[in-house]
Order: sequence, then structure tokens, then C-alpha cells
Amino acid sequence: GLKRLRQQLNVRPNSSDPSESAQATKSLGVVYAYVEESPECTELLKIWEWQQQHDLRRIEAPIVEVLSKLIHQCNTALHRGHAIKLTRSILQNQGRMTVVYKNLSSGRQNTVQATLRLLTAMNHVHHTTTRELKDGFNFSLKILSKLKNQRRKEGDEAANKADTRTLYIQFLLSFFVRGDATVKKEVLEMPDLFQAALKDLYNDSLPLIKQVLSVLINNIVMDNELPRTTKISFFSTSFLINQLKLYARTEPIPNSDQTVAQVVHGFMMALCTTPGVGICFQDAAWYPPSTLNSTTSVENTSEEGAKHIFNKTLSQLLTHLRPTENILQQELTVSILTACPELVRIFWQKASMQMEPRLSARWLANMTFLHKITEIPVPNLYLQNTGLFASHPPPVSTVIENILPSAVNRAILSKGLQHPSMLVRYFTIIELAAAFQKTEQVIAVMQSAVKTLAAADAKIADPPAQQWAGAITLLLAELRRRVPDIQIIISLHNGIQSVKLAEVDEEEKTRLDLFNNGVLRLIKYYQQFLPQAVSESKFDVGKLIPSDFSTVQAGTLIHLLELLLALNDFRWSNKSLDGSSSHLSKLLSLFLTTVHPQIKVLTRRLISKLLGESILFQHDPSEATLWVEAISASNYGRPDLTAEQTAFLHFLDDSVARCLKTPYKYVDQSSAILKALQRSLAASNYQNFAQSFSPLLMTMLEQFQYVYAKEASKVTSRSISALLHRLLPALICNQNRTSALAVECLNRIQDPTKRDIEKVLKLSLEKRKQITELGVVEYLAITSESLQEGSILESSHGNESKAAGGLWLQELKASDHATFVAELHQQSAMSISTNFKRVVEYAKTSYESRECLLDYLRTRHPFAGSIYAFPDVAALMKTKHQLEDLEQDTVHGFLKKLPFPVLFNNAMAPTVSNAFIQGLLMRSVKEAEPRHLTLFSSLIIHRLAAWIQSGDADEASVIACFSLLTSLLEASQSHENISTEFKNKLWEQYILHELYLYQPQGGKSKTKHMDTLDSQIVDLLVASMKSTTALASSKVSAANLLLASHYVHLTMLLQSILGLHRQAKFSATATFNALLSTILRHLTQQGGSTSAIPVQSTAALLDLWKEQPSEELDAIVLELEGHCAWSVSASEQDRQSVKALQPILLPKLAQYIANHHSSSGESIMVADTAAIFISLTTDPEDEDEVASVWELIESIPHIGLESITLLSSLLDVTNGLTSDQEQLDRQARLARWFEEAARRLIVALDKSGDAEWLEPVCDRLHDMLEQHVMERKLDIDQKVLFELVSFAIEKALDNVELIRFSACLAKYYYIETTQSSVLPQILQTLFKHRQFSSLVMATAPTTKHMVPDNVRSRLAIIQLIYTLTSLEPETCCKAGFLPTLLASYSASTSVADQLVLSVLRITEAQTAGSISNRAPLWGSAAENTKASSALFGQAMINESLDLIDPNVMMISVLQFPFDRELEFSAPLVQRQAPTYDPCFMLPLFGTYMAFGNLLDCRRLIEVNGLGLIVVALSSVDDNMRFAAYSLLDDFYGIISNATMREKNQLLLLLDSLKNSIVDREDSMAPPRIPAVITTFVAHALASLLRPDHFMYPHINKFCLQRPTIDLEDIPMFYSMFNSSSEQHRKERVWMLRLLATSLKTADDYKLFKRRHVVDLLVAFFNSQLSEPLSRKIVIEVLFNASAIPKASLQLITQSAFLSWLHTLTATNAMSSDNEFSLVPARLLLRVIQSCPKESIRWMNGTWKNQVAGIATTMIRQLSRCLVHGRGPGRNYGFFLILR
Repeated sequence: GLKRLRQQLNVRPNSSDPSESAQATKSLGVVYAYVEESPECTELLKIWEWQQQHDLRRIEAPIVEVLSKLIHQCNTALHRGHAIKLTRSILQNQGRMTVVYKNLSSGRQNTVQATLRLLTAMNHVHHTTTRELKDGFNFSLKILSKLKNQRRKEGDEAANKADTRTLYIQFLLSFFVRGDATVKKEVLEMPDLFQAALKDLYNDSLPLIKQVLSVLINNIVMDNELPRTTKISFFSTSFLINQLKLYARTEPIPNSDQTVAQVVHGFMMALCTTPGVGICFQDAAWYPPSTLNSTTSVENTSEEGAKHIFNKTLSQLLTHLRPTENILQQELTVSILTACPELVRIFWQKASMQMEPRLSARWLANMTFLHKITEIPVPNLYLQNTGLFASHPPPVSTVIENILPSAVNRAILSKGLQHPSMLVRYFTIIELAAAFQKTEQVIAVMQSAVKTLAAADAKIADPPAQQWAGAITLLLAELRRRVPDIQIIISLHNGIQSVKLAEVDEEEKTRLDLFNNGVLRLIKYYQQFLPQAVSESKFDVGKLIPSDFSTVQAGTLIHLLELLLALNDFRWSNKSLDGSSSHLSKLLSLFLTTVHPQIKVLTRRLISKLLGESILFQHDPSEATLWVEAISASNYGRPDLTAEQTAFLHFLDDSVARCLKTPYKYVDQSSAILKALQRSLAASNYQNFAQSFSPLLMTMLEQFQYVYAKEASKVTSRSISALLHRLLPALICNQNRTSALAVECLNRIQDPTKRDIEKVLKLSLEKRKQITELGVVEYLAITSESLQEGSILESSHGNESKAAGGLWLQELKASDHATFVAELHQQSAMSISTNFKRVVEYAKTSYESRECLLDYLRTRHPFAGSIYAFPDVAALMKTKHQLEDLEQDTVHGFLKKLPFPVLFNNAMAPTVSNAFIQGLLMRSVKEAEPRHLTLFSSLIIHRLAAWIQSGDADEASVIACFSLLTSLLEASQSHENISTEFKNKLWEQYILHELYLYQPQGGKSKTKHMDTLDSQIVDLLVASMKSTTALASSKVSAANLLLASHYVHLTMLLQSILGLHRQAKFSATATFNALLSTILRHLTQQGGSTSAIPVQSTAALLDLWKEQPSEELDAIVLELEGHCAWSVSASEQDRQSVKALQPILLPKLAQYIANHHSSSGESIMVADTAAIFISLTTDPEDEDEVASVWELIESIPHIGLESITLLSSLLDVTNGLTSDQEQLDRQARLARWFEEAARRLIVALDKSGDAEWLEPVCDRLHDMLEQHVMERKLDIDQKVLFELVSFAIEKALDNVELIRFSACLAKYYYIETTQSSVLPQILQTLFKHRQFSSLVMATAPTTKHMVPDNVRSRLAIIQLIYTLTSLEPETCCKAGFLPTLLASYSASTSVADQLVLSVLRITEAQTAGSISNRAPLWGSAAENTKASSALFGQAMINESLDLIDPNVMMISVLQFPFDRELEFSAPLVQRQAPTYDPCFMLPLFGTYMAFGNLLDCRRLIEVNGLGLIVVALSSVDDNMRFAAYSLLDDFYGIISNATMREKNQLLLLLDSLKNSIVDREDSMAPPRIPAVITTFVAHALASLLRPDHFMYPHINKFCLQRPTIDLEDIPMFYSMFNSSSEQHRKERVWMLRLLATSLKTADDYKLFKRRHVVDLLVAFFNSQLSEPLSRKIVIEVLFNASAIPKASLQLITQSAFLSWLHTLTATNAMSSDNEFSLVPARLLLRVIQSCPKESIRWMNGTWKNQVAGIATTMIRQLSRCLVHGRGPGRNYGFFLILR
């Protein structure tokens, strides 16, 4: 029979095979039927007992196997109750447990293994059975130490079955799988148990190893409830070292792609590498641990304090890892050091690695490991959990050890660099480079700290920023001492240069290049971080610059250029190694010839930096970049310079040298020219005469004449002219002055002799005009053109040029691009323009040809005519092409590649607005580099100004130019730094300021496009303002800059803006309205009210509003009124203006709200403004006026925050009506409004369900109901009410505010009817809602400060249940609702739980039955009603006691609500974190007592339930004390018959309390016991169960010394407070905590007064014996005493409390370091508020003088604190939470 039953049980119901699963379900159906019939499996247990009586070994193992499998198969959700019963029937029967121990010790493997499986199955049933097994199992059995060693022998036939050791370990693991934190802690702390069993894990099977490590991670390491101290104790260093052996097992785990080594590696990583998890603690990074609680300098930390670390276990573990031998252990080591930066220094101190350079695999592995540690990121140097830098940096000694440890000292690195092996030298270079990179990261963090702390108070003696800056200096000094001398690096470079590359093979060249790159990187880092060392070496960096850059690899060039960028004293004007030219010339050659974009960018940056830092560009370093970009790249990607280019570079080099030799000559000339211009020109006030051009320009113009005069230098002259041709427009645009002034300045710099340039006279007037518009000196432009053969100016040869160009193209071969490049510049502009498409098609196939053509167009045009006049381009402009066609067109594709200046300069005023040209320009703007955006904007503004002054501009050209400016503004927004600079430069443009409100000269009338110009400037300003608002990090708003700086008088700007309102098109723009609003806001902020706005401007604004009404102007006027100061301090002028505007504005406001359904920011602002109008202008006595306002509010067709705001304002105004009829009318109208609001909410819910706008609306509706509606005076349509409640439940149960409003509406407007009620149906719908369980799920009280996610929804829904139940208790109270209500109850003092308890009591009263049979299981335990119904008696009590958290119950004892009534009528709002509710707990304990001896007395005391009963004797409520006395009477009888070890001691304590109450029978109401007595007894009860508690002997002694407890004395006060034992501090703190939690009423204070407790505590507070913890508790006692009126009176009159406070204030310095700084203020406020003032009148005002003196002293202390920078800090949290 047992065999068949075992077969029935040996199935897998959850098998992946459907047939097997179906068969298993069928087999188990018989088993489940059996357990249903016999819940405790009596027959099987009898068979087991019979087997033991007759010692039948044949069925010894099978019967145990059957029991274990039966428990396992019943361990499901539906049958777990049977499993629990069967398990407890074994655990609670001592005879059966004896059989278990006997089987384990039998030595018969089958029996032992079957018993271990049974124990494991019992452990897996439920966490309660796990605890019971842990408590009842005898872990001292000797056989247990042997079971861990009983492995299967090799060659065993049953190799696939688990051996005894495996089952034993699985049995131990089950405690952690199902047990709670307490069980886990106790098992882990058992000596020689679990940890001893895992010692030999290395030799176990692969599945067992994986299972053990998985349980350790998931159930121990990741269990946050388990104390960290327990984890640290278990995962000791020896345990971890033992697990490191598993790294050697590399065989794969069956059915897995992992090896054992990888599994244990994952375990170690999870345990050791995440701060706050496992044994890894969050450390102080590079700071000493003491720094977290100290503000002293870290350099002064004592040696003893420096040795303390947070992660001692990990530090010891690191010494046993072999990171260079095992790659996984290396990853673990690096991860630990990354998570615990404090260990890096200690690791290197203890490391025994051989770092002496040698060519060996071990040394290379050591250097690789060192490199990985060096690359660990810089840790977070913020103060812990603050995000703020400390006032002092971490110790430099620690920082440098993380960069370059002392184990790798200077000597070792020097040897490595000088080692014969190139591989050793290269590894050393790589490590040095990594150290410098780490230094760069560290310095970046430190500089960030300096920048952040730089704003600190400058009065501080040693500013924090200065300390951090000093740390950088010290760090670099220490780094210099540790790195090799720079001469070694230089010698390495010289050695490489001495190698003749022609004599080595390609592989060796590659190695040399790689090595050379590393050396150059080191030199760069030395120059960047140790410039003084490089300077002292007197190394000429110029030697690094090769004679020919083309022979150098790209990577080497990049490192060389970065090195040169880091130099501060590079003599770039010196001659190069070959002596042919300067270093500058070599760099320019590289810039022109390189094809690598990165090298080109670096070279441009370097040349710009070198020139910008020189005297040549000291006036404006950014101008140097314009010079570099103006140089023509005439080689077009070819590696060699042309002869023309070489000659030009020689000329430029000579000009630079000449200017550097005598710079002041040219500077003085330039200054003289500017001064002369300032005197002669009638320039605007915005002109800048301080900024000049570079003196190099004057030098080049001077030398250009001599070069031009020589016939042999014509080619050089052409290159110079091309440079000037590109440079001068850019310089003019870069100048912050008008074009005319800039051009005149150039003309005076070099006054040309026009007879030397005869072709100037041949220039047509139209051509001169175009050149002048471009802002270029005429003769330079003409020279550039005249030097080209076949100039377009030779009009007589036009047709010949055209024919020649076509013939030239025909003669060229398809691949002859070299000839094309060489001859293109010789072609006339006419020939190229006529054959443009053919030229483009030919050039597009070659990079050289394409670049040459781009340069040709950039040089010739627009001086030789606009490119848009080319026939091929003009055809594209005239024809309307589709976008796809344009993208495929060759000419259009080429034009897209032209730079923006070329495209824009070729556009004239009539053509710039062409759609084709605009498309090209917009595309060029989007693709432009950010650094060019400012120059482009300046170019647009300069040319637009020239067009306006010449009269060529029209409205379309103005709009087109400002569209480009707006696009530039938008393009800059994606770059934060560029955006700020761009906007500042844009609004600093003097030309733009002069264009605004520009008046034509010479008496010309102002044209229409000038108004368009003004509007476009305003549009641009507003766009800039909006973009600045979008960038949160932008410190200076362009709009604010313009408004506050350039337009100093905002009132004048406002008047000019409003003067344009006659232009309908302009005033209708939204941007104009936005700027108008901005100006009004600035004026209001400056003046404090609307009176700051001039009367004329206000009148003009209102006229504009009346004449041209629009929504935008409505908003502006409303915003203007919204900026008035509507507070009590508002000026009378503001109020009068509001009253005058009320008849006009209020209807408009209501109409605006009615037309805007969504609650946007604008509509809310309008509603607030309307509410202000109502509150200031509505007379509550004027019925007509009130009625008109009601009609306006009712006319709003939708429900929203706006209409609610208006109604609330009206209700506030009419709230003071005294007439009953007026109040009744007000309530009736309000009821109609709420009825209509309910209807609209129903429509909204039916249409769109829950919406975001519903929550704030319902919140306001709920507040208005509570404030203005009288409860159930009037009613509304009940159908509407019920429908709203039903809709809220069905469609938006998670909408908290809607549910609250629905409940409140029912509370105020429900009426009883004779018809059948629908409230029970509503409740039924609510309870069956799919979200009800999750939203109302009870969360048990906890000691952690955490707020459940559903706290708001739970309270709202329970309020609805309470409201509906209270309205109709007869119909709504049903016994079927009890399980649901109990499941939502957590037995706490929260408002929600009090409401649930009220509903339970109402239900109990209506159903005429008791809920005591259901009450013991609440919360989650009440969810499974079927399972709980099978529990009776002791099982039910145990389940119920398991629901009680002992820690929370102890807090409930200490914070007992003495003023709470047992039969409360309304819920009380808890002041502190929710605790257990005595109104529920005391009746619950009464239910326990009803079972008599089945109650586990020890368990009740362990969960502190008896303590709660005892403390209830101190309640001020008679019923509460009646219940407590009755429960104590019952418990005394139960414990008298109980069998427990501490029974006699507990009875002795209870007898002492019982004998002290002598007048109980004589009084009608039971006597109240002082709180200090009951609290003492509660503490004593908990201590008597713990013999290891330090108070255990004292309490025993106290009970044995006296038969009663003196109810007028404080037990053990003097003995504990004045204790001199070894644990005197613990004893004193214990007594102080007792005093702090037991001072509740004036009667309690009498005991304190009798024993002079307060006087003693005050004296103790000022003594040297008091430590910070004791002082805190003393303050808590005083704080509680000062809250009692009689006590505070005695403190003032009899204890000189105010004098003590004054002394404490004077001697207690106020600073962030003193956590008692707020004590005097809080105590003074508390005692003044509670003290009855009429009782201290006899003091003749003395107490007032004392209070004034204390307050004065506090103010002085605070002023000193602020002066010395010790403002309120972080240590006041304890005293801020005192209540």
C-alpha cells in the first residue's frame, strides 16, 4: 500500500509534457481527496507510530518518504493548509520528533536520506512552519556534524541520485528559502552549522554548487531585511577564501553554458562589488572615514584614524586573490577596487607583485593589471548623499596612490623606459600615459569643485576653493616626484629620430611609429601637467617639427599638434630645422596640404592660437581665425605646394616677421587713424572707436605695393590679392561698427595711388556700387580681378572669351584634371558663367577640380557678376522645379556646396528673397559650423544696412534677411556655449540698434518696408527671448540684455512699440504681442505695481485693445492686470484701476473661460484675474450684483478649475451673510451648481473615462463642499448623485480626488427614501471591482519610514465605504462584506484603518453578531477565507500572533494614545507614524484569552502584546482601563497553569503590580496607574524573557526585594540613573528612555516632581558625564514636560527653567556642527504656548523679561553664526521632528 501511495505521489503535475501533467493531476486527485477527508493524515501517522513500536525496518524509509512527498504535493495554494496541519502534527508531537532524531542517527542511508527529505519538505511549506521547525529542532545532535561528510563513493551505481551530504545541505538551504529574516539570522549565527557544511563545497557536485550559490545570493545577500552585521559575520574572510577554490573548476555545468568558475565569479561579484549590497559598504572614496563626521582638515587625521576602513573583509580578501593568474579574479579585483576606492591604497601597500622591469610574462601581466587599476574612473568626491563638494579636498597622498602607486616608483619607471627590450619600454610608456590621463580626470573633478566653491564667502580665512586649488598644485608636485625625468623621454625620442628609416623593414617602421606616438604623447602630457619640468630641461620643441610633414604618419602628426597646442612658449616665429622658413610657415604648409580633416582642424586651432596669443592680435584673438581661413587652398588636396603658394607663404612669413619686429609702429598708426575718424565722422553713439584691425594688415598692405610693382611678382601679387579679397569682408563683418566706418578706416590705413591702377577708372558706376555694398576697398577688388588674364572687364572680348571657354573644355580629356586645375584661373569669368553647367559636370568627378572651381567662384564673384546671373542658374530660378528634380540637378548640387558667404554675397537686394536663393541659404545655415554663425549674422546685418541706406531694400528683402537671422538663432540653440555667445553678439550689434526705428536721411519719407523692418527686429528679439528661456543653463538672456542695457529707458521703448499700433499687420503679429508683454512685465517688476507704467502708454494700450481687439491683446491686458500687487499692500491706484475696468473686463474674462475648455496656464491666469475682480468689486449686500456674477459663473458651459476659482471667490465674498433666508438661498443656488457639476462630470466620465484634468478639479470641488455647504440641509437629484458615485467606481476608481468628492457629495446631499436603496449595490460593485484589492490592499505597520504607494487611494475608497455605510447602516451592513473589510485592514492607528474599524463595529451592531471569530486574521491573512476557516484554537491564535510585528508593538507601547477612547465615535488623525490600534488589539487579545490554555503565553509576551495591555492601565478612558484590567485577570489565570521556563519570574512581577492596586474594588471606575509604572512593567516583561539582556538581573533583583510596586515612585530611578557598574551608560540610557516615553499627563508629572527628576536631568545635561545620546533624551523629557500646562507652570515658577534656558542659549554656540543649536528656541516656544498665562501674573512680568532676554541672546548667536559663515546645517533633524 505504501508503495502504491508513493507511486501516486511521485508525479510531476507541472511537467512540460501535457500527457504526463494530465496523468499527474489524475493521480493527485485521489491524494487530495484523502487529505480532504482526513486533514491531519491520521492513518499515515498511525502507521508510522506502529512501525516504530514494532521496529519494522522494511517500511521505515518508505513511510517517511510518503510523508515527505505528501507534504510536498500539498504545498500548493489550494492545499497548503493541509500541508501546514501535517507539518505541525509532526513538529508539535515530541514523540514524532524523537523518531526523526532517531532516524537521522540510525546510520541507514535510506532512512537518513528519507528523513532529510521530510525535514526539507516541512521547511518549504510556510514561513511559520520554518520558524517552528527552527525553534523546535535539536541542532546539537552529534550526527549532524557527520552528515555533512557523507558523500557518495566513487563508482556508486546510483550516481544520479543525491547523496546524504547534498540532502543535508538542501535541508539547511530550505531555512533561507522559506524563512523570514529572524530565522535566517538565527541559523546563520549558529556555530558550526551552515558555514561548516559549506567548507568542502569545492568537492561537491556541480548542481549542488550552483544551488548553494543561488540561495546565498537571492535569499541572503539580496535580503534587505537581514541585518548587514549578520551577513558580514557569515561571509567572513575565511569563508570567502574557501570559495576561491571554485575558480579552479572550469568544467561546464550540465544543461548550462556556464562553468563552475563563472558561477562562483557571479556570486563573488554580487557579494563584493556593489556598495550597500552584501559585504560591500559605501565608503568615503578617497577621504578618510572620519571625514564623513568631521570638518577638520584631512591632512591632520591621526595615523590611527587613517587605518580605519569601511571594508575590512574585502581588504583581507584582496590579499588572497591572484589577479595576474586568473582573468576572472582579475575582473573581481578591479571591480572591488572600483566599488571601494579606499582599498586601492591599501591594496598596493599589501601587494607582493614584482614590478622590477624584465622581459617576462609575469611582469607583463603585472603591468597589464596595473594599467586596469589606473583606468578605474575617478570616484564621486561629493559629500555622502548631498551632491555637494566638501570644504576640503581628499588627501593628496591617497589621490596619487590611485594614479601612480608607490609600488611603481620613479626608479622602476625610469628603468622600464631605459630597458633594452622595446616591448618593456612600450608597456612602461602605456602605463605612464594612463597615469597622466587619470591625472587629467582628477584635475577636471578638482577644478569643477574649485568652480563650484568659488562663490563661497570671501571672508573665510581659508576659502574652500583655495584649498582645492592648492590640492591641484600639491598633486602635480607629487606626480613630478614619481614620474621619470623628462630627459629620459627626450632621449627616447632622439633615439627614434636617429634611426634611418631607409635601412629598416616595414614591420620595424610600424613598431617605430607606434613607439614614437607613445613618446610624443608623454611629452605632451609632461608639457600639459609638468610644464616647469619641460622648461627646466631646455628642450627645444621646435626640433620635433619635421622639415617635411608629408613624411610623417597621421597618428604621429595628431600627437605632435596636440603637444604644440599645450605649449605656452612655443617660438613659432623661429626658423625651422632646414632654415628655409619659420615654424609658422611649416604649419601653414601642413594646413594647406593635408587631406585629413582632424589634422586640418588641429592645425587651424594651433595657428589661430599662436597668432591670437601674439601681439599681432591682442586687440581681438578671434580675428586670427579669420586670417587662417582666408588663405586660399590653391593646391586643392595635392600633397605638394605650388610655386605660387610657396611664394605667397614666403611673403606672409616675411610680413609676420616684419610686424613682430616693429609692431608698435603699425599700432600707433592704426590708433591715430581711429582717433581722426572719431573727430571727423558724425558717428552714432553706438560706434566703437576702441577696436582696430590687426597691425599685420597694415604691414601686408604696405608690402603689397612693393610686390605689385615688380613684374616678376605678378603671380605672388595675385595670391596676396586673393587673401585680401577673402579677408577684408570678413574683417569688416567682424568689426562691431557700421560698414561705412570700417571701410573708411581701411581706406585711411592704406590710401592707394589710383594712377598706379588704371583700370579703376574703367569701372562702371554700377560695379563700384556693388563693391561698396560689400564693404571692400575698391582697388583691392579690382586688383584681384585685373590680375586674372581675360578679365570680364575687357568687354570688347566678351564673345571671344565665351567661345574660348567652350573650346577649352572640349580640348580637355575626361581625366585630365591636373590641366583643369592649372588653367581654370586663367579663364575669364564670362567664359565660365556661360559654360557653367559643363564646367560643373566636368569638375564633379574629381575632388581637386571641384575644390578649384569653388575657389574660383569665391575669388571672382560677385565682383565679376553674380553667380545667380549665370544662364544655367537663372534658368533654375525661373522654372518651378520639384524638390526631387532639384536634388538630381548637377548645378543645384554644386551650389549647395558653396559656403554661406559666397551664396549671400552674390545675392542682391531684389533677389535675396527669391525662393531658390532662400532655399540655398537656409540649407547652408543648417550645415554651417557653429563657430561661423556669429560671422554669418554680422554679414547679413551689414549688407542689409547697406541696402537700406542706398534705398535698394524692399519689404521682401528685409523679411528674407531676418528669416536667415532667425534660422541662425535656431541653429545656435543646439550648442549651449555657442548659443549664449551668439545671442550676446547679436544684440551687441550697433548696426541692428541703429536700424530699429530708423529714420531716412535727407527728408525722405518713411516707406512701408521700414515698419516691416521694425517688426522683424521685434520678432527676432522675441525669438531670442524664447530660445533663452528654453536653455536653462543660459545665464544672460539676450532679451534682458537688450532691455536692461541697450534700451536703458524701458518706458521710451514701450512708447515706441505702441506708436506702431496703427500698422494693422504689425500689431497683429504674436511676436509683437509677446514683446509687449515682456516689456510690461519688466516695468512691473522694476516699479512694484502697474503705477510704473506711464499713463500715456496705458492709454495707448487700451486704445489699441479697443480698436483692434484680438485674443493676443486680451491676454496682454489681462497679464498687465495680473502683475498688479493684489495683496494688502497694493496701491490705491491699482484698486481704482481695477474697479474702473470691472464692467469691461469681467464679462470678457468669463467669455474667455467659456471659449477655452482646457485648463491651460493662460486660462488659469484669466480665472485668477477674474476671481480678483470678483473679490474686490462685488458688494455682498447688492443682490443684483451678486446675481449677475452668479449668472456669469453659471454661463460657463464646462466644469474646470476656472469656474471653480470664480465660484470660490464669490462664496468667500458672500460668506458673511447673516440673514437665514439669504443663507438658504445661497445654499440652494450652490446645490443647483453642484448638481450641474455632477452631471458634467458624469458626461466627461462616460465620454473619455478618467482624465488628467479630473483630479485637480475634484480636489477643488471637495474643498469647496467642506468649506461652504451645510450638511444635508438641501438635496440634489439622487439619481445624479448615485450615477456619479457609480461612474467614479466603475471608470476611475484610482482617481483619488474623484472618489473623495463623490463620498463628500453623498455625505452632504444624500436623503433617505422609502424606495429600495441602491447603496448596497454600489458597495457590492465596489468590492468586486478588479482594482479594489490592489488599491485598498492593507500594508502592515512597520518601523521603517516608508509610505505605501496606495495610501491616498486606500484612504479615499475607505472614506467612501464609511460614508455609504453610515448613511444607511441597515441595508449596507452585510456579513458577506466582512472578509473584504478585514482584508483591507492593517490594525493600525491610521485614519483609513480607524474608518475600517468603525465600519466593522457598525456591521457588528447591525448584524447582531460578533466578529470575534473572524477578527484574529486580518490583512493578507484574511484574503484566503477558505484556508483560514479550517484553523481553530491554537492554530488560529498562532497564525494571528504571526501577523503582529514585535518591534511595531513595542513602539505602540511607547507611543500609547492615552487619550484615545475605546468606543471612539470619530477617527483621530495620528500625529506620528501609524502604530497598532489598542481599540482593536485589546478586543483581539480578549479573543485569545477565550481559548484559555491554548494561548501561548510566551508568544504573546514576545510580541509585546502583554505590554500593550499593561500600558492600557494608564489610559484616561475608563472603558480602556476596564478592558485592560479584565484582560490581565484572564491572563493571570492562564499563565498560572502554563508550563514555561520564566513562569515564576513573570508571576512575581505581575503579583507586584497586582498587589499595588488596592482600591480597585471600591471604585466605580478602575484606578489609573501612572504611565511610568506601566511602561516600566512593559519593559520588564520583555527583559525577563531574555536572560542575556543587561537589565535582566536588575529587574529580577527589583522583583525579589519587594512584594509591591510603589505607585507614587519611579521604579529603580536612583539606582539606574546613578549607576556605577560597567554598563552604567546603558542602564542610564534605559532609564532616561523610560522617563521620556512615560510623561503624558499632569498626574505623571507628580511622580517626576516628587523625585526631583527634572532638576536632576537639567543638572546632568550641563555636566561632563552626559554624552550626546543622553543629552538628546533629556531634551525629549523636557520637551514632553513643557507640553503639559501644569508642568510648564511649575518649570517656570519653581524650577528656574527660563534661567536655565538663558544660560543654555548663551553657552550654546549656534553652528552647523552643534546639533543642540535649536534646542533653546524649541523649548522656549513650547513652554510659552502651554503655560497658562493667567497663573503667572503674580510674577509681575518677570517671565516676560526673561523670555525677551533669551530671544535677544538667540538673535546675537544667530548673527555671529551668519557673520562667520556657520549657517544652519545638517545636524538639526532630531530636534526638528520633536513634537
